[in-house]
Amino acid sequence: MYVLDHSQEQIVARIRDIVQTSIAPNAIETDANATFPKASIQALADSGFFGLTLPKDVGGMGQPPRVFVAIVEEIALACASTAMIYVMHIAATQGILHSKTLGHREPLLRDIASGKHLTTLAFSESGSRSQFWAPVSRLTANANGDGFTTNAIKS
Repeated sequence: MYVLDHSQEQIVARIRDIVQTSIAPNAIETDANATFPKASIQALADSGFFGLTLPKDVGGMGQPPRVFVAIVEEIALACASTAMIYVMHIAATQGILHSKTLGHREPLLRDIASGKHLTTLAFSESGSRSQFWAPVSRLTANANGDGFTTNAIKS
């Protein structure tokens, strides 16, 4: 379905093994108990997949979006919860990577690539009906001009 070269196909084969051994066996319990799939996420971290789309110079795999999509599809076939957490992690990681204002990014990116840091986005807001493009939070400038205050209820 995705046009992958040989090395990219090997990465997808690696995730299939991880899915079979570490993600699928936990999926039913994760859903039945509405729990965070800690073992599944740890398996992704331990195998280097936290840095899938990060550049190699920070310890990542340097893979393009088509590999990310293939990886997420494999994970989602076994555990939608793990897949969603992983998608949010990669999306937030890309935000950090491409930020023009975030200082000291490289150590954080290295921690992400090495599996030491799981990141996410706080999009869900009470009252927004999970439509991240319709935020209900408010950003107001501080009276003394030293920054901003965000008023939001996140889930």
